[in-house]
Parts: sequence; structure tokens; C-alpha cells
Amino acid sequence: MVVIRLSRAGAKKRPFYHICVSDKRRKRDGNHIEKIGFYNPIANSKEQALKLDKERYDYWKSVGAKSSETVEMLVKRSLMTPEEIEQIENKKSEERNKRKAKLLLKEKDKLEAEAPAEAPAEAEAPAEAPADESKKD
Repeated sequence: MVVIRLSRAGAKKRPFYHICVSDKRRKRDGNHIEKIGFYNPIANSKEQALKLDKERYDYWKSVGAKSSETVEMLVKRSLMTPEEIEQIENKKSEERNKRKAKLLLKEKDKLEAEAPAEAPAEAEAPAEAPADESKKD
């Protein structure tokens, strides 16, 4: 089976990906049939972040090649305007913030549930101490 996927290149901690058409049985960075573009996730504003030969992509899809989820996402983004992409990123960051807030609330509730259980135990301890002293006399 033929797949369209990312092949990693670049230096350590500086990724750069080629969008390649290759046999599924080959290694990720191994031999490929054709390079149809690239993706640079750490591109500066001066550099091009994504380049894709849409005609070749459509050709390989029509022949029966399957594309990875990441490549499909990149293809969809290549067709969007920068404003649409910014909206998607904002929505993702809002969802992340909501999840973090939920986790903080759960932790806070958990701590509050444990704190009252400890407080009565401390209040009972001093009350028992004088009672013990009176028994000794």
C-alpha cells in the first residue's frame, strides 16, 4: 500500500519534515517514491512553513494512496486563510485553558474534602487530654 506521510529531517531539536509518498512497509525516513512538499513547524515569519504540490497530492489520492492524519490536517490548513487558522489556534488554546481550570478545581475540591476531616481530629485531641489527667488524680 502507498501512503502519504511526513519524513523527518533537520537537526536535533530543529525538526523539518518532507511530505513524501512511500510504501507503507518502508521506514519513516527511508526510501520514498516522490517528495510532494515540506512542512517546517518552526518557521520564522520570513520563512515558508508549508509547501505542497496539490496536483501531485490529488493524483496520489486518486490512485489509492492513503494519507496520514497529520498530512490531512496540513492539507486542510494549506487551503485556509491565516484568519481561519488563527481562529482554530485560539479555540484550541481556550479548550486547553478550560481543561486546566477543571483540573485545578478538582484538586482544590479534593484538598478541601481532606482538610475538614483533619480539623475535627485535631479539635478532639485537646479535649481528651484534660480528661485523661483527671483520671490520674
